[in-house]
Amino acid sequence: MTRCETEERSDQVGSDNAGGQQFWIGWWGTSHLEHLEAHNPVLTSPADLPDVGERVVVTERRQRGFVHGLLTQWQVRWPRMQICSSNFGQGGATSADVLNSVRRTALRREWDLALLEVGVNDVWGRFQGRPEAVAIDDFERNYQHALAALAAHARQVVAIEVPPIGWLGGIDAAAVNTELAAYNARARRAAAAAGAVFVALWEPFICTAREFGWVPQALGPQPESCSLWLADGVHLSNLGDALVGVEVDRALGADVGWSVFTPRT
Repeated sequence: MTRCETEERSDQVGSDNAGGQQFWIGWWGTSHLEHLEAHNPVLTSPADLPDVGERVVVTERRQRGFVHGLLTQWQVRWPRMQICSSNFGQGGATSADVLNSVRRTALRREWDLALLEVGVNDVWGRFQGRPEAVAIDDFERNYQHALAALAAHARQVVAIEVPPIGWLGGIDAAAVNTELAAYNARARRAAAAAGAVFVALWEPFICTAREFGWVPQALGPQPESCSLWLADGVHLSNLGDALVGVEVDRALGADVGWSVFTPRT
């Protein structure tokens, strides 16, 4: 993951429903949320698709992944509301980076829903020998402060557990996952204390990945058609993103019964 500065990108899904109340969602975390992809609008125009072998110039980077999938799903579910989103995901961000981002950006508006996902770079960075790696006690404090800052400006806060890593070239992925599970336990504890919805991803990922043939000692990539991860073993494939979306949607429905999506009074 490459570190970068926070950049706000707004993604308003669906039509410009002037008569519908705006419902603002904020996302803070890592590249799992940011999920940039190179794009040219001609690539998705069925009436004017480029020919096979034709060169196309990238004109933009857009955000996709499970964030885009959830926004689309929620807009269809509540068509009378105008779902508006600001994605503050940062490739390479640690909990310290995300806390700084939250402190700079959360106060920009009153949010209806605020979602937090962070931890993988805190752990992975130590195995890479990177100085920005964050020790577990510091991670927990950063997480607690981020939740508190979000709660001050949001009707509902959601903490998303970091999924396991599939494999890493030259690094013991099983050892990384052991530490990552401990960080997730601290995140779960902080979320419970803060009254945030906690989205558990670890068990769904492990169980689903095993069904696809993955083993915890995997040393290299699986075919992407049956893997929750892309070739690097860290970023999520379409299947991985779909699984996160299912679990976030399920957790919100189970824990708050969709009450957060009722209009503000």
